[in-house]
Amino acid sequence: PAGFLAAGPGTRRVRGRISDKDGGYTDYTTDITIVNVAPTVSAGGAETLLQGDTLSRSGSFTDPGLDVWSATVDYGDGTGVHPLPFNPDKTFTLSHVYNLSGTFTVTVMVQDDGGGVGTMSFSVPVNTPPTAGITGPTNLLPGQTGTFTLTVNPPPASSPPGCQTGPVLTEALSGPAFNGRTPSGSATSDETRFSGCGGFS
Repeated sequence: PAGFLAAGPGTRRVRGRISDKDGGYTDYTTDITIVNVAPTVSAGGAETLLQGDTLSRSGSFTDPGLDVWSATVDYGDGTGVHPLPFNPDKTFTLSHVYNLSGTFTVTVMVQDDGGGVGTMSFSVPVNTPPTAGITGPTNLLPGQTGTFTLTVNPPPASSPPGCQTGPVLTEALSGPAFNGRTPSGSATSDETRFSGCGGFS
């Protein structure tokens, strides 16, 4: 019966009687042990962010018992364990800004008043935003060749087919299409070609 669960974990005694048409009967009793079931937490899987980005997602937990719950979250970046508010329907929202790069483990814990604890964790790799700089000649005449060096930090792990890889990329621009301009403003055909390799934009 539902009343057995309403009082929480513990031992309940069940009584029964078997009787016949002549009025004879036999009574039986047995004890049933109701055990607590820990909450089950769901909050999704791994998510990759850039440094300074905000982790934002929703989650929930389930628990068949008529319990009282409390919840916490540790975002894994040294900011400590935080109380986690949740709604009457057992849903909650995770929101946290990652100011450091690295791989962090988010742990959500829900505990009921019967001592049951449910936890779930997922990883958050946080990458440093890339930076780039270009050095080279500042003035060229039409038809001249200029070699420009693009420095990328961190180095790209991969690039499109036919493009250079590594922390320093170089490219020579020449021909009338360059028109004596430095690599700024609207792109020429040569500049657009290098842009596809992570260069000018």
